[in-house]
Amino acid sequence: PLSKMMSSFIENVPCCSHWDKIIVHNPVNTDVYGLRKKNDCRKALGLPCDKIVLLFVAYNIVDKRKGLNRVVAALRLIGRDDIVLCCVGGYDNSLIIEVPHVLLGSINDEHLLNQVYSSADIFVLASEQEAFAQTPLESIASGTPVVATPCSGTEELVNKYNGVRCRDFSTDEMARCIKLALDTKYDSEQMREDIINRFSPDYIASQYMEIYQGMLK
Repeated sequence: PLSKMMSSFIENVPCCSHWDKIIVHNPVNTDVYGLRKKNDCRKALGLPCDKIVLLFVAYNIVDKRKGLNRVVAALRLIGRDDIVLCCVGGYDNSLIIEVPHVLLGSINDEHLLNQVYSSADIFVLASEQEAFAQTPLESIASGTPVVATPCSGTEELVNKYNGVRCRDFSTDEMARCIKLALDTKYDSEQMREDIINRFSPDYIASQYMEIYQGMLK
């Protein structure tokens, strides 16, 4: 399985509970997702350099399971006028966002995504459910801390050095964690180094090799 949460779920499925379970996480391409100058990235993307930029990324940002409404509600609860919500992902004309925002649309180029992550002050994952949350990995590898709901994968990924993991899925808790993250100073280089040590392709590949070698024995 990809995470502790997924492993626990499998453990409770009768037909699978007797299986040996080894957790191996998804990797992140640390050659692509790296540290870049924030203001340079903002200027290239047309984002304001004098505001706090909160980033939200999803394949389809109007998918209710991804929690954009929760992020917007939390920002309205916080009530600061110096925060801009930047959204990446598909959407339709039904989308209404009642806070200052910028819509960048769908982005499939990883190098451009690295630029987007690097432009933000905080990345927010508000999903109700994930198999293994990949976007926070990409964000932290780019040097941007995260605020994340307690869905699968975030337990292993998020710590006090790279962001805040919410205790539940409520709007109040999301607002509390965003404020806490904004008030915390993070070390981008330390964050990235931790991701390289735990989630680089080479490290994840070595875990798979260890499993396969064990099976051959």
